[in-house]
Amino acid sequence: MKAIDVASRLSAELGWRVDTAKVRYFDIRGTMPNLKRTENGFRDYDDKDYKRVKTLATLTSIGISLSDAYNYVEENTEYLDQVIKQKIVDTEKAIKVAKELIK
Repeated sequence: MKAIDVASRLSAELGWRVDTAKVRYFDIRGTMPNLKRTENGFRDYDDKDYKRVKTLATLTSIGISLSDAYNYVEENTEYLDQVIKQKIVDTEKAIKVAKELIK
């Protein structure tokens, strides 16, 4: 599957636009170590790669750094669970402040 197909499928599944450049960026940053290439040099994503990109796209979309997201994908660490919980707390605080501003 090509990067554009991955981006289109993710956009449909997740409900927000996932840019093809972002999909490629994950490979450029070294977070797709087993990604194969076609004879023409195009990235060739299999189902496992797709799931990895989906996880990385989801985590980075909520403000998790790519480095932390990569560590989560590699190790599924409890650390990231704590990072996500803190993001939820921070987001709830931000929503509360925003609601106060529009009163």
